[in-house]
Amino acid sequence: MRLRIELLSDLCTSAGEIYNTLADIDVVYDNLGFPYIPAKRIKGCIREAYLELVDNGIYDANMYIKIFGTEGETSSCFSINNAYLDRYDEMRDDIEIYRDNPIAHPQNVLGLFSYIRSQTSIDYTSGTAQDGSLRNMRVVKRGTEFFSQISFDEDLTGDEIQSFKNAAEMVTHMGERRTRGLGLVKIRVEDEIHLNNKKSEPQNICKLYEKNKIPYRVTLRAPMRCQSLEGNQTKSLDYISGNKILGLIAEKLGGDDFKKLIAETDEQELVVTNAYICSKHKRCLPVSASLQKKKDQSFDSMGCMQVYDMMTNPDVNVQLTGIDADYIGYDGTVKKVSKSISYHHRRPSDKSIGRATGKNDGSVFYQLESINKGQEFCGYIFAGKQKSKKIIEALGVQKSYRIGNDKNSEFGLIGLHIENSIQIETPLEQYVKEFVVHIDSPVILYNQGMPSSDVDVLKQYLADELNVSSEMLAVTDCYLRYETIGGYNVTWHRRKPAFTAIGKGTVCKVISREPVNVALLDNCFIGERIHEGYGEIHVTNITQDKVILKKEKNIIEKAPLKTDIISKLEARYRKEKMADKARYAAMSRQTEFVKKEDDSIINRLLLTNKEQPTYEDMLLQIEQWSSQSKKDRAKKMMHDIEKIISEYTVSDSTEQSSVISDEEIYRIVSNSYLVQMKYQYRQFCKGE
Repeated sequence: MRLRIELLSDLCTSAGEIYNTLADIDVVYDNLGFPYIPAKRIKGCIREAYLELVDNGIYDANMYIKIFGTEGETSSCFSINNAYLDRYDEMRDDIEIYRDNPIAHPQNVLGLFSYIRSQTSIDYTSGTAQDGSLRNMRVVKRGTEFFSQISFDEDLTGDEIQSFKNAAEMVTHMGERRTRGLGLVKIRVEDEIHLNNKKSEPQNICKLYEKNKIPYRVTLRAPMRCQSLEGNQTKSLDYISGNKILGLIAEKLGGDDFKKLIAETDEQELVVTNAYICSKHKRCLPVSASLQKKKDQSFDSMGCMQVYDMMTNPDVNVQLTGIDADYIGYDGTVKKVSKSISYHHRRPSDKSIGRATGKNDGSVFYQLESINKGQEFCGYIFAGKQKSKKIIEALGVQKSYRIGNDKNSEFGLIGLHIENSIQIETPLEQYVKEFVVHIDSPVILYNQGMPSSDVDVLKQYLADELNVSSEMLAVTDCYLRYETIGGYNVTWHRRKPAFTAIGKGTVCKVISREPVNVALLDNCFIGERIHEGYGEIHVTNITQDKVILKKEKNIIEKAPLKTDIISKLEARYRKEKMADKARYAAMSRQTEFVKKEDDSIINRLLLTNKEQPTYEDMLLQIEQWSSQSKKDRAKKMMHDIEKIISEYTVSDSTEQSSVISDEEIYRIVSNSYLVQMKYQYRQFCKGE
């Protein structure tokens, strides 16, 4: 199902944050400047409309609970995406090509679809505007259309889906100032119905082995929330945890079949690793805590930076600081996961109160951090042959799924692609006395039944994997990170215990009295809950090699434009240049037109400008004025306007789609010039 949202009046979906001083209240827009309507706003408006139908006895309250769920207990039976502009993805592709061009700046893109409205409060004693009451609000222009996809669960009946459709089409207002002329919308439901739990088409089973390492790739088609225990439940992890993918597998297999899958005896235990950010379609790993750079050091002109690995260079005599990067690719390219914060609210229980107040009335303001859409993450599924076959069949071919927190509204839409399996072979034995252990995902350790983050406990787990006594090993030169681990048990509807674990990026040097076979630690997971991706490690030898980091390069391939967005931006840029030139021309005569009669001349010209469609018609109208002196002064102004108009003709444009008509040029230039003149006259009268 697709919702078409047409703006019958200007709309402001307040973003809750301001990045410039132009607007006190801004609209919600993406990183390229395209405005959109958050799914949570749409869902909330439809929910209120449905509640009205329930209150009027048209639909049953149980039907409402089944569709929308109940807070803290059951989730809704539908998922809804953000509402974007028509051909949104194609316009984004075009803007990405021109990303380095000033005309494609996000504020210029935003200006195509919105404008600034100003308002004041009135002092009823004086009848004038109150001092300091000027407020600016950005609004999306009337007539703009947005589109949002909605999918339903299989267990909803046709009548229940129809009731949802009726409620959606009842929505007439959304956003800020809806009682003051803003936010009037028309919502229509289009296209066929999409079901969330529709069976996936079978995946062509690739060649599988007795032990498999199956790469999977996740592309974020919407912002993604992997809730962290830090930040009062509003902070998101910067990776997709393995338990999210494991939960998706459980959902597609079904509860009973998934339990059988876990219980099956196979050549290899099922493990789903965390999905980390990709570089050139290859999985990155967390930056080691031992990597340090000189204070204030930056990348050189070649995009490279030599840093110190304190594991091999502990005696550096310069001031060092940590690396401003989260992950590092196979070739040394550093990556940082892009995240953002969105602001939301819940209205009071009493719906007669038109807005959230933050008081003890059931309303609340809150914010959610999420991983930005468009990024790609990679991970692995470790499983035996039979388990691998069942998982691939359950997930099907590359499809869209929803995972993560708040996945039914606004967040969690992904594309999942399963790649060809890599055979895990028995590695060649490699005996060494010293090696470095890298922690690639948080390690959950237990000591006598209690969670522990002690390095000595880590040593015991390593000794068990190496089949040696813990007394033979010594763990030294540790560069530690810690993370808070928790979770949620879906079966019991209870949170898992929260505790501190050794975090990803931790590195330790291990020294053994006798050579040990480190090949046993290849593709190894240690600790508890390893099937969820915890406990991933890898081992390297101790070397004195220099560590060279590389800055990520965004290479954008040139391609034919798919839309006219660039032409519109070019036309807008030309219009702004015209207006600026007209204002500068008026400013050059700042001290010339300050006579008392000039006020009436400027006002008459402004009125004539609205009435007459062309420059020539405006001149003919001036010729009919009775006062010759006023005509002469008006013609002086018109001469300035005519001079600027002559510089901007249709022949100046190389792109036919960005041509600005002569009439539009006349409107822009003459209005900008005369408004500036009016402003200057008023400032002169005030003595400023």
